[in-house]
Amino acid sequence: GCDGIDNDNDCVIDECDEDVVPPSAKLPYVPDDPFKTYDDALTFLEQNLCLEDDCSDFLDLAIVGLSDNTSCTTCLFEVTVTDLRCAEFDNGMVTNGAVTQSERTFSLEVARPMDVVFLRGYGCDGIDNNFDCVIDECEEDLVPPTAKLPYVPDDPFKLIEDAIAFLNATICPEDDCTPDGDLTVDEVVLASDPCPRIVENPPILECTFNATITDNRCNVTVFESFILEVVENAPIVPDPVKFQGCDGVDNDFDCVVDECDEDQVPPTISLDKCCIPEKPFSSIEEAQQFLMDHVEVTDDCAFEFTNLTVSDPSPCTHCVFEVTVFDNRCIDNATFPAQPMGSANFTLDVLEAIPGINITCGFFTPQDDLYDKHYGHKKCPPYPEDGEILVINNYDYNELVDVEFWYQIDVPDTTDPEKPTDPSKLDVCVSVFSNE
Repeated sequence: GCDGIDNDNDCVIDECDEDVVPPSAKLPYVPDDPFKTYDDALTFLEQNLCLEDDCSDFLDLAIVGLSDNTSCTTCLFEVTVTDLRCAEFDNGMVTNGAVTQSERTFSLEVARPMDVVFLRGYGCDGIDNNFDCVIDECEEDLVPPTAKLPYVPDDPFKLIEDAIAFLNATICPEDDCTPDGDLTVDEVVLASDPCPRIVENPPILECTFNATITDNRCNVTVFESFILEVVENAPIVPDPVKFQGCDGVDNDFDCVVDECDEDQVPPTISLDKCCIPEKPFSSIEEAQQFLMDHVEVTDDCAFEFTNLTVSDPSPCTHCVFEVTVFDNRCIDNATFPAQPMGSANFTLDVLEAIPGINITCGFFTPQDDLYDKHYGHKKCPPYPEDGEILVINNYDYNELVDVEFWYQIDVPDTTDPEKPTDPSKLDVCVSVFSNE
């Protein structure tokens, strides 16, 4: 092996050609009780095998299960150790019997599924297995902590950073001896960059992340790997709709799904235009009450709303009202970019009567003395009276007749700029009703 002598007289000491001692793998101990599962036995080998070589520190370990299936009780594992220092010379360049690789088979017992769950000496079993008058201390805890993900989102992450944030917030460390408060997820890193692409269109990457899990009670550290999908070169601008309302996903990775801080979609306020009357409202207050009674408020997360308000845009005739409402669920406990308030604008016509204005109107009758001698040509303000029908006499010629409608508006003098004094600046609306 490496003896400090140039055994092949090539002026190089202890090079690969002289290394005839293969690397080896040893197991310092095997638990007396069987392992709970096949995976536990495999993990035990991975974490406890000691690799040795008198020349090289660059050793690689590979473990292959030789059992027909993972439900074996006496399970065989083939362990291969490779000297990476000399592996590159293995293609016909290593001479004199040098060996760069060794193989060894280990046999481990695995409990049947019906066997007891807590096995003596396995983890925290309530027994002083090493007879030191202390039960289940760290020296007896042969079960390392593990980590699991409660769920994985169906859609890929947009950024590597989003995936790492998700893992940091969501990984659940577990241990049969150590309380949850003493288990920490210390670091999550991307295992390899770039990640392999698994879908071409759209381009999706399959990224492996390594997480460091620490049992602070016993100062034990293990590593767990997780695979997540990430969109390749995704746009940084967030989707304005997806992942912003109640989508069943923990988008901010705080282990709470669809809480107020994730609700970035405000309540929606709508009004059926068929409900708006054709006749203008007689006051701002009447229009405001109409909106209060007829707007519909919906939200993908909330079902109760409060503080429905309608603005006062007066003075106006073609008035724009702003309607606002709050999501009761989030009115007091939402932070940016949450949107607990919804708003919408609606336009309604309002014709308010101005105090002090006097309006008179009527017809000149009869329309033409040639056709009707009975009434005489006179002014009747207003005519007809008391809901009588205005008779239009055109029997002789069967033609349109000018009924000579008239109106008069008397506006008092005022210095109020919001109340016009010039009748020509008033909007006049004439409604005509006919029984034909």
